[in-house]
Amino acid sequence: MVNKTKADSLQSIKVNHDRLMMIIEPIIYGDIFDYPVSLSEIHKFCPVSISRAELEQIVNHDTNFRKLVSCEDGYYYLTGREVLVKTRQRRKKIAEKLWRRASLIARIIQYIPFIKSILVTGSLAINNVEEKDDLDFLIITSSKRIWFVFAILGTLQRLISRRNLCPNYYLSLDNLGLQRKTRYIAREAIQARSMYGAEGFNNFREQNDWVYDFYPNSRNGRGLAPEEGKLSPNALLSFLSIGLERVMSGTFGDYLEKLCQKMLKHRLYIHYRLNGQDVPPEVLTNALHEIELRFHGLNHEGGIFREFDERKQHLQTLLENEGVSR
Repeated sequence: MVNKTKADSLQSIKVNHDRLMMIIEPIIYGDIFDYPVSLSEIHKFCPVSISRAELEQIVNHDTNFRKLVSCEDGYYYLTGREVLVKTRQRRKKIAEKLWRRASLIARIIQYIPFIKSILVTGSLAINNVEEKDDLDFLIITSSKRIWFVFAILGTLQRLISRRNLCPNYYLSLDNLGLQRKTRYIAREAIQARSMYGAEGFNNFREQNDWVYDFYPNSRNGRGLAPEEGKLSPNALLSFLSIGLERVMSGTFGDYLEKLCQKMLKHRLYIHYRLNGQDVPPEVLTNALHEIELRFHGLNHEGGIFREFDERKQHLQTLLENEGVSR
């Protein structure tokens, strides 16, 4: 159960059943990934608008919440899953090491011409990683230069391994709006953390404000990585990068972009086939029109939310079996 506090002696309350389940949703989602969540994370990813004060009142005093959820060291988890606290603490230590690696990678690739922002996504963005996990990056490029940047990063990835560099999403500065608008994508976008190019990152957030329709309390989150602002640019390398961009910004650059697209578009087919899929038509169309280049071979979203619905239904059944009024 929730740790004993002074507030425990106060009168208990009961929140409307449906509202209570929405408040517990971030804990259910975290449970799928063996990830207990903090009070701030519950607030950020609650699908209903709620003040921090009201949330604290419910967490501390709602009798039904306390039947379903326990807390240890500031982390909330479904009752009976206390082992997850140690899992999160262990993974956080691993994440500290992987953040240093991600910082080194970002320090190197920031000088590649036409890269405007580097974002860390996936499990590292929330410090929920194992040693073997890939470092996932979302790369924002100059307009009409996605394939050129992919050509360089794809080659670099083969040299230093996917675990150290996995740029699986590319967006152009003039097309920062994400094409898929689902609650899974919304959460991934909110969790993304900027490593380089804060201006591009801020534009990314502004052009994807639809995510707050799913998670209204997350609007004020900064989403910056610990290393943001520490990647002091090297003057010579910055000068060379800017110079190369100028050389390749006109007709010559357009020719190289088309050449890279022609030579490398087969990589999309290979990637998806390796994962037992055909390239989704919208993925191919968006890639060829320089809107986005997306290498997400497996659609985990459906499986995640099937598990989510099953666990939520289980909790609802527990409450109903105890005669709790809706």
